[in-house]
Amino acid sequence: MRTFTAILLLSLAVREASALDPRKSLTQYSRTYWTQESGLPQDTIRAIAQTKDGFLWLGTDEGLTRFDGYEFMVFDRGSGALPDNSILALTADRDGSLWIGTQGGLTHYRNGRFRTYSKKDGLVDDAINALCADPSGGVWMAAGVALVRFVDGKFTTYNPGKDLPITAARAITIDAAGDMWLAGYSRVVHWTGGRFQEAIPPEVMGRMVAFGLQVERDGTLWVAGSTGLIRVTPDGKTRKFGEEDGLPDAVVRALNIDRDGNLWAGTNDGLARLEGGRFVIAPGPDGGQVVRCLLEDQEGNLWIGSNGGLSRWRSDVFTVYGKSEGLLSDEPNAVFQDREGRIWVGFNDSGLMEFLPKRQAFSLHEGLRDTEVFHLGQARNGDLLVATRQGLARLSNGHFEHFVPPDSRCCMTGISGS
Repeated sequence: MRTFTAILLLSLAVREASALDPRKSLTQYSRTYWTQESGLPQDTIRAIAQTKDGFLWLGTDEGLTRFDGYEFMVFDRGSGALPDNSILALTADRDGSLWIGTQGGLTHYRNGRFRTYSKKDGLVDDAINALCADPSGGVWMAAGVALVRFVDGKFTTYNPGKDLPITAARAITIDAAGDMWLAGYSRVVHWTGGRFQEAIPPEVMGRMVAFGLQVERDGTLWVAGSTGLIRVTPDGKTRKFGEEDGLPDAVVRALNIDRDGNLWAGTNDGLARLEGGRFVIAPGPDGGQVVRCLLEDQEGNLWIGSNGGLSRWRSDVFTVYGKSEGLLSDEPNAVFQDREGRIWVGFNDSGLMEFLPKRQAFSLHEGLRDTEVFHLGQARNGDLLVATRQGLARLSNGHFEHFVPPDSRCCMTGISGS
């Protein structure tokens, strides 16, 4: 956090709260962190969901946690709310309820009450590894290695090899049309029109174990897994992304496509965002962590669940600029906007630069006599005035003219000696 070593400038174009402004670099978002010291029951966050009432729900290894932005409330096996403390998956339903996948069965939370379904209720396996609610009121889940749909109180099971053209159910997502996509060890399939269609064959998947799926509004499919990312466009073009494309690690556990179309990838070595065909790695504590889940909330903030706790990224009305965003230094002394609208920055150790609209540096090589700039102003004719330790400089048509005030100490010495 460069709170004291960067410039804070009010954004000239304040946007409504949507997603994280894609025009900002990763260092320009405000970041807040929560750990066990803040009240979390455990620092490993495996799943995140937000219900319609605004509550954030976190799945940890020590139970389910509800977060209102200030306090954490924990529900676990000891309280009788859940069959198991290990929460593997969460999904919020359109009716405002929450579905919870545990090692001991499927739990439904609605109107303050928990109800658990297990093998005795017709569930094929109690280990629920993935969950996704569909618009028609059903819930899809990966129960053990099988794919299961629960609707109107009834479980329908699709077993690998027999009903399911995949060796094991691993990751599930629902697209904008309400269709379900499923990834496993060998391929990705698409459930549409009441049947499965192959989306990615084994020869493209290779040895990847899938951990996450996302479908863009235009139909572009993303698969995250043990060997990076796979992207398949609607016209069938395929591209794989790995560490050579900027990912901090080849193992990608979480994906999120926000409402502005930014693609975020959570890996075994931190968070990254896709920018112009390459991934840019997140700075700070979110780098180096095993990122397990990502969520964009109703206000457009990005929530990150990792082995090190919970973090929130927010695009505030204030935009932070520092060396990462093109400044000469993280030690500015003066900021000035001239009558033409140009933004000038004077630094403690790096001279002067025009920062906006273009970026141009002025230092010793350009004729400035000192790199320590204290103050900036403008003359009546539009010339820039620069106060440094060596005196006043006037920038006119790209050239400096220097004015050095007389040394008053010299004059006083002369008087006292007469």
